[in-house]
Amino acid sequence: MQTHDLIGLSKSAIMRHFEGAVEFLHWLYLPTLGLILSFDKQICCQVNPLPNH
Repeated sequence: MQTHDLIGLSKSAIMRHFEGAVEFLHWLYLPTLGLILSFDKQICCQVNPLPNH
């Protein structure tokens, strides 16, 4: 799955797909990919890589 494929998906769908996802209010951390996802109304609207990952 490409990072741009995550935009538009629901938080619950992403969490089912990635084990170890960590939820923080409007964000979701995917440690296996080193990504922080931002959500608006439970839909992914932005994907950001963590620095030095």
